[in-house]
Amino acid sequence: MGIGQINILEEIIVDNFAGGGGASTGIELATGRVVDIAINHDPDAILMHRTNHPHTTHYQASVWDVDPVEVCRGRKVGLAWFSPDCKHFSKAKGGKPVDKNIRGLAWIVLRWAGTVRPRVIILENVEEFQTWGPVRKGKPVKKRTGQTFRKWLDQLRNLGYSVEWRELVAADYGAPTTRKRFFLIARCDGQPIVWPTPTHAPAESPEVKAGLKRPWRSAAEIIDWSLPTPSIFDSKESIKEKYNLTAQRPLRPNTMARVARGGDKFVIKTASPFLVVVNHSGEFRGQDPEVPLQTVTSKHGYGVAMPVMVAIGQTGGGNRCRSVESPTHTQVSKAEECVASPVLSPWTVTNTTNSTGHPVSDPVDTARTGGGGGQMFLSASLVQYHTEQGERVRGQGLDAPLLTVDASNRYGLSAVCLEKYYGTATGQGSGEPLHTITAKDREGVVAASLSKFYGGVVGTEMSQPLPTVTSIDHNAVQMAHMAKFYGTEFGEPMSRPLSTVTASGAHHGLVTTTVAPVSSESDLKNWPKIRELLNTYCGYDLQENEVILFLISGGLYFMSDIGLRMLTPRELYRANGFPDDYIIDRDYTGREYGKAKQVARCGNAVPPPFATALVRANLPEWCGLTISTMEEFEEVVAV
Repeated sequence: MGIGQINILEEIIVDNFAGGGGASTGIELATGRVVDIAINHDPDAILMHRTNHPHTTHYQASVWDVDPVEVCRGRKVGLAWFSPDCKHFSKAKGGKPVDKNIRGLAWIVLRWAGTVRPRVIILENVEEFQTWGPVRKGKPVKKRTGQTFRKWLDQLRNLGYSVEWRELVAADYGAPTTRKRFFLIARCDGQPIVWPTPTHAPAESPEVKAGLKRPWRSAAEIIDWSLPTPSIFDSKESIKEKYNLTAQRPLRPNTMARVARGGDKFVIKTASPFLVVVNHSGEFRGQDPEVPLQTVTSKHGYGVAMPVMVAIGQTGGGNRCRSVESPTHTQVSKAEECVASPVLSPWTVTNTTNSTGHPVSDPVDTARTGGGGGQMFLSASLVQYHTEQGERVRGQGLDAPLLTVDASNRYGLSAVCLEKYYGTATGQGSGEPLHTITAKDREGVVAASLSKFYGGVVGTEMSQPLPTVTSIDHNAVQMAHMAKFYGTEFGEPMSRPLSTVTASGAHHGLVTTTVAPVSSESDLKNWPKIRELLNTYCGYDLQENEVILFLISGGLYFMSDIGLRMLTPRELYRANGFPDDYIIDRDYTGREYGKAKQVARCGNAVPPPFATALVRANLPEWCGLTISTMEEFEEVVAV
């Protein structure tokens, strides 16, 4: 019988080593067809699979105890998927003894190939699967590395299968994780093996820049930004009281080192910090600074930090700014250096005659006596408070020189509009003529102010000092990065996909660095602890009277707190590409799973986008639907 004569409706799909259902999910989302048979020895894995794939026939048994001929009942197998246990090949195993029986689970593929002859076979494992060889005294025999793999391949080919294999990265197919896996495809129907074309690539790649591929999805997409990130300096008791969360405090020294080095790299020294949008609703609550800002609301939701070292006490000419990565100047008896970060403040003006100002990237002019009022950061427009008579507008653009400066304070920052209290109008610019005057007071002036986000306080004028910084930091800005608690790396930016999710799961954490406004009443209680971290783990030599400052939107900010929480099971499942409606916390009987079991199922699972891409490439005759959720799949099956 040729391929053109095959009735695909007569073929079934089998998922060996089904686990929590990653491969089955990807197959079903690709085809809109039910996985007919799922096999796994783990009762919890089978229960989770059954919960999300209720139409599948499940076998809780060792794959060796399931007879292919018996369970297939004469039906042809169109696809057989195999994901044998990988931990006895994985690098994560390290120097621990390996189990040759578990390493030998892939032999089951030959049993299925020799009995029911699946048209397409797909095997997934770690990249070290190719090193499969004999084991002696719990250790692989190095001189015979790959020997068993080659023998296994020969037997599969002798059964009439063409075979190819490759290593694929999940991020290339739309999953926000860089998980890499070995895939082998075998088929016996005479059709070519097809490797799916990657749909995504790193943002800086030529393919993305040319519009040929989409950029890798970021770790920021998987985060639930509404969840709290408790301070690393809080006690476990206070965290329990504040958030009803159980957290490890104090953190271990290695963890503190990773957090500190991550903050140094991704907050202080980065040229592209990830900003957490603290005042917008919706799923995505952060962005890269190169992306246009979302709609600005009445709350202070954004900040950018690009720190530089500034010498504040030295005389003489020359540029007093340099990179934070440069060595400091000679230390003297006074604190004459600080770290600043000019961002989002477009212009600096000196209150001297005929000065037009300069960009914030230029050095600040010579500081003057008399209260230090000679420099200001500007946005919007300048309003003159002089008492000149006439029709001349008392205002000017930022690029125009200031008028004569006398003994009084004659200039102020203005961002105003006129508001109408009737009809459907939303207001008008302050430069427009006033609308019709009615019998009642219908118009008012709205000026920019700094709002506090707590209590009954409505805010303060922009000319006033910032209010007291509380423990909640209502005026604060947050920057975020991912912490890694394994390997030699200490973290990664939010703009990249998450690294591999392992079965233990406790390897990824969200770190948020809070920068709060500087004022005379700023709460600096955590700064000495942050300074100690930077000095201890990052090579800084900050003294007791030194503070790292960021200039954000024209205001000075300091690092007021660092928060840390581990990623939730749901966030880890999102990273692996599971739909949000995939049930992970309970089985179909209502029995709940603890977080450890949820994470274990995730770490052992095949990212569904892998299976979706491979099945669409090699079984296109099955794939004519676009399905993204389990609910949509259920609707298709019901029809």
